[in-house]
This record gives sequence, C-alpha cells and structure tokens, in this order.
Amino acid sequence: WKALVLGVSFAGVMIVVLGGQAPGSGLLEGASGRMIVGDLLTLINALSYSFFLVISKRLLTRTDPLGATAVLLAFGTLGIFAVGAPALSAVAWSEVPARVWGMGAFIVVFPTALAYLLMYWALARVDSFLVALFIYLQPVIASTLSAAFLGERIGPRIVLGGGLIFLGVYLALRPWRRSEENAEGGALS
Repeated sequence: WKALVLGVSFAGVMIVVLGGQAPGSGLLEGASGRMIVGDLLTLINALSYSFFLVISKRLLTRTDPLGATAVLLAFGTLGIFAVGAPALSAVAWSEVPARVWGMGAFIVVFPTALAYLLMYWALARVDSFLVALFIYLQPVIASTLSAAFLGERIGPRIVLGGGLIFLGVYLALRPWRRSEENAEGGALS
C-alpha cells in the first residue's frame, strides 16, 4: 500500500518537475537543461530528506522537537558559514536595507525553523512514511505561490501532477481514518 501511495505521489512530482520536456529533446542542454538540473537537485533533496526522516524517527521520538531543530540548524549554519564565509566578508552590512533584514528574518523563522520544528513534532507522533509523503507537496505549493506572487501560469501539467500528489496524500491518510472509525465504532464520517 505504501509503495503504491508513494508511487502515485512520485509520479505527480515527476510530471510537475520533468513533464515539460519532450522525449529526446536534449534534457540537460541550454537554459532548460539548467532548470532541469535544478529540479533534479530539488527532487534529490526531497528524497534524501525523506530517507533522513526514516532513519532518524527512533531518535526523534525520544528527543524534544525544539532541541532537535536547534541542533540541526546549528550544524547547518556551520556548513553554510564554511562555504559562504568569503562572500559574507565582502558584504557591507550597514548598507543592507531594513526590508531585506526583515525578509531574511521571516525566511529563517517561518519556512525554515518553524517548518523543521513541525516536521520533527509530527515525526515523533506519526509514521515516517506519512511525514515524508508531505514533502511531495512542496512542488505544488511552490507552483501555486509562483502563480500568485510572480504571475507564472499554472498549466495542465501542474494540475495533473498536483492532482496525483494530492491523491497520494489522500490515499495515505485514508487507512488512518478507517482505523479511527473502527476504533470508535464508525463514529467518524
């Protein structure tokens, strides 16, 4: 069941990420190829993070989600600083506008720290398969936000791929709902 659900959602992700390429069109050539490489790196990131969720579940069920998030982000900061230190030393910090500081703070707090905190909180309470499945929603959310804020067009490929992703999430949640209904004597609808 889990393989089927992941397969449906993964097919949706592949349609969203790679669906615009014609067979034999030189997938990795030119500007379009650079976009595909970026999309593939994003996909690899989602798959590797899913793997991380599976192998870290036992530890995260015994660890405070806030502490786990703090440790993870501290190690990530060290890695980013090691790579970005030369560029950071060249920044004229006093010339950075307040709006940019505010946007940076928003990015650090909400889509980064809060997202990891919620992910670890969920991982301590539900199956790692279910937590990992929700990572597949990222391309759909990114497409929706790019349409809303950047005016990008949502075409049939995004709708079809997004539909498959949501179908996979729905199928994954359905067995949980049936288990609750059975436990409560059919009280849930």
